[in-house]
Amino acid sequence: LAVYDASGRLLGASPPARALLARLGELGDGPLALPAGLWRSIARAEPGESSEWAPAEGDLCLGCTAYPLEGGRLLLLMRDVSEKQRKARATTSAARR
Repeated sequence: LAVYDASGRLLGASPPARALLARLGELGDGPLALPAGLWRSIARAEPGESSEWAPAEGDLCLGCTAYPLEGGRLLLLMRDVSEKQRKARATTSAARR
């Protein structure tokens, strides 16, 4: 889990969330913003609705659900769904044969 402000800046994160962000190459010492594509994906989803996002580079795919908090903050639940996506692609590919 992570908490962001209304502009997408990280306010706090659990150790697993920090590890996921580090895998994205998005973890530094100062204020940290979500990648623009992930922020757009979250903004398009209804509160509490899950969405998936993958950066253009690499094979990481995040499953995300955002919940609004007081003061314009956002609670973001994240998990790595890369393996789920790989299995789905393999199943689709096998079905086409």
